[in-house]
Amino acid sequence: MTQKLIALDDGHGMETAGKRTPALPDGTVMRENEFNRRVVALLDVQLQRCGFRTLLVAPTDVDTTLRTRTDAANKAKADLYISVHANAFGAGGFNTERGIESFHYRSSAASEHAAK
Repeated sequence: MTQKLIALDDGHGMETAGKRTPALPDGTVMRENEFNRRVVALLDVQLQRCGFRTLLVAPTDVDTTLRTRTDAANKAKADLYISVHANAFGAGGFNTERGIESFHYRSSAASEHAAK
């Protein structure tokens, strides 16, 4: 049986404009990539432990275009594409959204099932 290939995307590079938390109480900010990269690293280990093959489509902190990331996944014939994001929430006039967002291709029942 062929192992499923899961493409993992940590969303944004370290210097993607605007991808930071509101200022924390000590005045520092967390770049979204700092969080995303750690989540992807943990997910990578767990997926491999469960027998999946993984592909890191943006393996550095450089801003990698979405087109480049999705092209890499498509070229490798990934069975699933997971893009991790840590959207800003609450403080400093940011949005009030919270929780997990899942997007899928509308025309794909398998994609919808994976999102759910």
